[in-house]
Amino acid sequence: MAQSDSNAEKEPKLILRGVTKLADDSFDTTVLLYQGKGDYLQGFVKVDGVKHQVLAFMNERKPDPSTGEIKPNFITLSEPSKSGADDDSKWNQIGHGNAVNRRGDGKEVHFDEVLFNVGGTIVKARETKHVDESLHQKLGFLEPRKERESPAATPTDEMPAAGPVSNATAPVSPTIKRVRA
Repeated sequence: MAQSDSNAEKEPKLILRGVTKLADDSFDTTVLLYQGKGDYLQGFVKVDGVKHQVLAFMNERKPDPSTGEIKPNFITLSEPSKSGADDDSKWNQIGHGNAVNRRGDGKEVHFDEVLFNVGGTIVKARETKHVDESLHQKLGFLEPRKERESPAATPTDEMPAAGPVSNATAPVSPTIKRVRA
């Protein structure tokens, strides 16, 4: 038992996950980013059916010298270079991501969503339960995460459970035959 517990601790923690609903009502995973060994995430993003193995670097912004304002952190996505060159340019930046801290449509912000722009395509991901407060801030969120409401109950959820089956016969009301003239 101790062996499986130690393996669970060594498993990388899933930090960001994104899915999209397909036309046949199934789901396709579009983002899986795990905690790396350093100050980065690793995994893949899937755009237009193409899976890109990436490292996601969390970039901290410096204060604006004139105003002192510090904008939220952002994430850059880089994939291995396909050139095969043995130089310092082994990684190519393919996109970037930003934490959703406000919405233009006035809907509630839960401070758990990251939008990635990869080649002009927007890919959405959400934080998982493995994100602590420090990592939450590094991802670029300005406020603590807000819990989402559970989805509304469907009619099948509200139906009473079937009771025990009984072998007793149901009472039958007497049948009256009427004769019409």
